[in-house]
Amino acid sequence: RVALGSPIPDFVGGLSMNLKYKNFHFDLYSTVSLGNEIFNLGRTRTDFYTNGGGAISTRILDSWTVENRDAEIPIFEDIGSSFSTKMESSSYFIEDGSYFRLQNITLSYNLPAHLISNWNIGGLRFFMAINNLLTITKYSGFDPSVGGQSDTNFGIDLGNVPITTGYLLGANLKI
Repeated sequence: RVALGSPIPDFVGGLSMNLKYKNFHFDLYSTVSLGNEIFNLGRTRTDFYTNGGGAISTRILDSWTVENRDAEIPIFEDIGSSFSTKMESSSYFIEDGSYFRLQNITLSYNLPAHLISNWNIGGLRFFMAINNLLTITKYSGFDPSVGGQSDTNFGIDLGNVPITTGYLLGANLKI
């Protein structure tokens, strides 16, 4: 047995940008994680149905056989207790977890003071924001920013619900 990969990234960072032009404001926030590996436990359910999954992925069509010795996918045997169907850990389940995520984009407009001076308010700002707009990754699972349960499942994709994209329209009123 060999220890494969590490859930700890080599580099984690982000980029924050704020631009202003007249009464318009543009804010952007992004994150990046590079060099970590993820144990994609979901593949045991999608690729090897004898482990309790309900479907077989088309990836198994390229699994190891005597004729296909260079395959990356373990041998597929549909019945019985074989290496691939007993949930034995292997390099097949380890994937690069690196990703870049556009976390938030906000565009806002502040009404000029001369337009709201008669309204007896301090300011009025309209905005639209998008959260989790884009994730660039080679990871085949739902979300490369897998959670985990403290130390026991760190870096293991348990099939949690991925982060969703959210849209927001709103107004800020200063009194």
